[in-house]
Amino acid sequence: MEYLEHLTGIFWNIFADPFVSFGFMRKALVGSFAVAVGCAPLGLLMIYRRMSLLGDALSHAILPGIALGFFFFAGSPIAMMVGGLATALIVAALSQSVSLHGKHSHESAFSVFYLFSLALGILLITLRGTPLDLLHILFGNIITLSSLSLILVIGTSLATLSIGLLGAQTWIILTVDPEYLKNRSIWAFAAMALMIFNMVSAFQAMGTLLAIGILLIPAATAHFWSHRLSILFIVTIGLGMLASYLGLLLSFHWNWPAGPTIILILGGMFFLSFLLGSEKGIITPFRKEEAAHSSPHPILTYFWGVLMASCLLSPFALPSQSFGAPPRLKIACTTPVGCDLLKAMAPQASQRIEIHTMVGPQGNNHHFEPRPETLKLLKSIDFIVTNGLQYETWLEPLLKNNRLKIQIKEMSQGIQALADSNHLPDPHAWHNPLNGIRYAENIKNILIEKAPTFRENIESQFKIIQQALLDLDQEQLNLFKEPPYLQSHIVLPHPFLRYFADRYGLTSQIQSMTQNSHFGELPAKELKNLVVEFKKKTPLYLFSEYPEIEAPILVLSRELKKPVAGALYSEALIPEKECAQEVSCYIATLKRNRDLLKKVISSSRIPPNSN
Repeated sequence: MEYLEHLTGIFWNIFADPFVSFGFMRKALVGSFAVAVGCAPLGLLMIYRRMSLLGDALSHAILPGIALGFFFFAGSPIAMMVGGLATALIVAALSQSVSLHGKHSHESAFSVFYLFSLALGILLITLRGTPLDLLHILFGNIITLSSLSLILVIGTSLATLSIGLLGAQTWIILTVDPEYLKNRSIWAFAAMALMIFNMVSAFQAMGTLLAIGILLIPAATAHFWSHRLSILFIVTIGLGMLASYLGLLLSFHWNWPAGPTIILILGGMFFLSFLLGSEKGIITPFRKEEAAHSSPHPILTYFWGVLMASCLLSPFALPSQSFGAPPRLKIACTTPVGCDLLKAMAPQASQRIEIHTMVGPQGNNHHFEPRPETLKLLKSIDFIVTNGLQYETWLEPLLKNNRLKIQIKEMSQGIQALADSNHLPDPHAWHNPLNGIRYAENIKNILIEKAPTFRENIESQFKIIQQALLDLDQEQLNLFKEPPYLQSHIVLPHPFLRYFADRYGLTSQIQSMTQNSHFGELPAKELKNLVVEFKKKTPLYLFSEYPEIEAPILVLSRELKKPVAGALYSEALIPEKECAQEVSCYIATLKRNRDLLKKVISSSRIPPNSN
């Protein structure tokens, strides 16, 4: 009996508890189920009409409208849906017009307009957004689905099923006789409009690149199991639901991105069906020659029934269990610098306080995309320590969409922010050691408030960190006023050392390829101007941002025939094993940047009166 209860608990924790205990998982499951149901009839229609590539093209053609809705209406799901629908209809209408009045086929005209639309969408995102915006629109994130987006997805699914039932007979004839449409143009338009609506709806969960997957792959896979339309419809919905359920489970337990995981599972189902399908599988053990045009094997029908029932009922099949509240104060931090200072400030309080990093020591908030692990952590913590200065742009929508009310403490409180060319605050304030002291002081006050019994230890650690940063600041004031540094020209990919340069009087010596904190693709004209400008400056040193060398700095290096001197740390910190002798890895990272600049510039021979 105990063994059975233990086994039941294991199954509960793996298959049901993620959806019972976490609202974001329930919302993602309902949203993905709705997408699967709405896409099923349209996927079958596209497979029968051989319109798969047309659907793929339409999924990319919606990008400009989605981008416009994203930027001009603050990411409103309704605005993005209307924009995506409008651009897709425009592309479809233009390609139809060219094919009717020109010499090109409908496919070639459509290819031209969809590629034009895709390029326009990417251009809009590049000019107005950040790399994170582009990733979000292209790949989506179903676990951050908002309530309004969920309503739109469900509404689209219900509308598709309702219109599909009304026009079922017409669409069935359409699959085998396209000429029938000549006197039924309203249903052809309805099919195209619903196809676009469902792709825009699926974008909310899967992004524009993967939205077509949930539309086509289940329908294509179902054809390996039956040729009867009613069975195909049921199997298509079942496959979409099952893949969504399993994909969300893998995403939850293994911290994989949910959208790509769902599509990968659908691809695996397609391959297995290709091998074992009762209708067209190549090595199925139970296919009978005389039953080639009959219903699917009874075992197969039972198999699908069990899987679908398990998928739908598992979150509600077992009673809820309580495993107890966390015994210690849990703090989440959004930056490597914040986590490092928290750990350095309260080493004696480690038994009372748990510190969890959301981005990681090598992470970058500019490109951070929340995963299931992020939301699991947010549900269990007591408060969040953030950098502030509009650095964690992903955090507020994440908390709002999941209705999480968590206290937020900003480390940068009291710091005078420097602005970039868009008049937005530069978040990289920690590169000035004096700002680092303010960070440490704010963290000290937070820890004393939450763990007053460790006040003496926390204040003692703060004084050590404060003195180390003051010593570093004085060393750098003496170092960077020397002629080799005042006569040098340092080029960075983006201005992450703005606070550093401002503190040590190097604002004219340290320049960047772009003036925005969020680094994106550089237009050719701007890159040309940079090459012309930097050719006139000597001595010139090119540095990249750790951990990788960006493509634009490499292009500049080749054009100027100057090697990249090294990589400076911007968001990340050096590994813990390399900073064991320091008070904190944050301070060790500042010293590492200083030492690299000193090594590169001091080793060069700079002629007097250089410009």
